[in-house]
Order: sequence, then C-alpha cells, then structure tokens
Amino acid sequence: QIDELTAWTSAINAVEMEAAYAEGLRGNPLEKEMQEQAYPVAAHRYSFDDADYSDPVLVDMIGGIDMNNVVVTGPPTKAVSGVAGQINQAFDFQGEQLLQSGSNSYNLGTEFSIGAWINRSGNGTILNKWDTTPNIPLQEFRLYISSGKLAFDYHTTATDTWGEVGYDTITSLNNVPSGTWSHVMVTRKDGDLRLYIDGKLEATKDIGTNPLNDVAYPLSIGGETASGSNFFTGQIDEIQIWKKNMEERQVKLVYNTNFGGSAATTDSSLTVAEYSSNVVGINPVRISVGNCKDTNILIQDSGAAAPLAGAISTPCSEGVAGHNSSALPATSDTVDVYFGDGASTVDGPYPINVIYSP
Repeated sequence: QIDELTAWTSAINAVEMEAAYAEGLRGNPLEKEMQEQAYPVAAHRYSFDDADYSDPVLVDMIGGIDMNNVVVTGPPTKAVSGVAGQINQAFDFQGEQLLQSGSNSYNLGTEFSIGAWINRSGNGTILNKWDTTPNIPLQEFRLYISSGKLAFDYHTTATDTWGEVGYDTITSLNNVPSGTWSHVMVTRKDGDLRLYIDGKLEATKDIGTNPLNDVAYPLSIGGETASGSNFFTGQIDEIQIWKKNMEERQVKLVYNTNFGGSAATTDSSLTVAEYSSNVVGINPVRISVGNCKDTNILIQDSGAAAPLAGAISTPCSEGVAGHNSSALPATSDTVDVYFGDGASTVDGPYPINVIYSP
C-alpha cells in the first residue's frame, strides 16, 4: 500500500524529515504547511540595545568579540546609540561612522549565515572584513548596499583573481526599501551562496567549495575603514553571524520572529522540542535540539533526579539534531534535557513543555 504522498516545493532538512516521520507514526495527516523549524543559535550577536552598550563598547552577546564605536574622518562623531530600532534600540549612521572589532577571529569557513536589520536612507557598507586599499590578502567578505541593491563580495582561498569562482560578488534582483526597516541575510553552504531580503530569496551563486579567507583584519559595521570609505547612511540593528547555513524556512523564521519585535534566542543549548504543539502520544518521544555543543544528551521525565555525568552518553553533536527516547512519553507536563561530556560535566536541566496524549 501507499499512503500520504507529499511533495514540497523546496528541499526539507533533517529535522523536518523527522517531524514528518513522527506525524506519520501517530497516524496524523500533515498540515498544509510544515512548521518553520528553529534556526541555530548565532555565534555572534550585536543587539545595538542600550542595555548592551557602554560607550564606546557594544557587547557581543554570544561570541565575546565586542565592537568599539570609533571616531573616524570628518567631525569627531560616533554612531549615535539609543535610536528606535526594529527590536528595542538601534544605532544611527550618518555616512561617517563605524564600529570596529577588537579581534579578527571570526573564521566563517564554508558554512555560515549573516543577518541584519537596516533602515537605509542611502547606500554603504553594513558589515565587512575587507581592506579596500586594495590589499587582496586582507579581503574576506563585505555586505553592503550599492545603488539601492543588496550586495555581498566574497574572497575564498581558491583564487586572488577578481571575477573567478571564489572571488567575486553577488547582487540582489530587487532594491532594499529606503526609509523603512528591512531584514537582509546572506547564507552559504559549501558552494551555494544566497541573498535574502525580508525572508525572500533574491539571488543565488556558485562560489566553489573553498573556505573564505580567514584574514587578520577587523570586522567593521557601518563602514569599511577608519580612513573613510563606503560609510552607511541610516540605522542598523540586530546583526547576527551564524556558523551554520540557514535553510529558506529558517531565514523566513528569523525575519518573522524579528518583524514582530522579538529578539533571537541566546540559549546556547536548546532550541525547539518535538513538532508543533509537542503532543506526546507514543514511544519514542522525538525531541529536536539546536546546537548540542558537540556533547552528549539525556532526556528524562521532569522531576527525576539529575543524572550522573557518566549517564549522559548519547552523542548529540550536530548543529540541529533529533533525538529519540524510548523511556518516554512522560506522564507530567515537561521533560528535562541534560547535556554532558559523559565523564564529568552535567549541564541542565532544560525543561520542555509537552502535552501527554496517549
């Protein structure tokens, strides 16, 4: 027999496959549209909120690489903090300010996603690691607005010749709106590079499989160099850098979450559980976990004694992973998730709300 034949208009990821399988085991038909899957936790996040800024330092809320609000060419001014943003506060850039990191260590490799909210009144650089002297060995990437369009220059280890695969640019089909908040994102998985505006795919390009150059050059926001080049005009808010590729559904989820004024999670362990309403009705329970921190995982009934480190031995090393627990479903309203190294450390519990429905 054949039953419940489903076709998608885009590729689904491993977690979505797991969710579809779980629904089939329950005998439930799939909804018209699968739930958007949780996106990974960022490696670096700059909120631009007043709470995370103490002149001149803007805190990296996750990765620890803070940005400095520096005086550059023209009048001795800095980017203005405390202006209304898409999420809480933002920084205002008037074509002569930039923020610069105190470290060069971002190392994006062959898989990454970069997102930002911008309210542009002109063109200019959003963020970059790119020496415009030009000093080719110090060029890694730059995300910017050119003639109203979103553009991303990239330089991999494949070549130092501009225009060849691995050292070129990708540009959006449509303009980024002016005078309103827009979300821009670039994603990469191996050779596949993609640009998005407000959750919608704008452009794709094959850039080869070599990693980006990991150059000894600071990350800058709002401009390219302190000597004065390609400054941004407008407001910038909520920049995030992930060392994971975002699927199209995840890009849309980032946009939709932030569009409602909600910030991204900074929880470095647990992202989402189960599927849609977390109804637990059969063995095994399926838990979707974001960023397992290259460690082990244990899922158990809420209220049970905390496990010993050696009991946490099930590998969970993927950026987004699914885990089955044959000892559940729980008879309570929550299950507890623990992480550990299998030897000495235990991190948790992270409770997950479930609905027991046998």
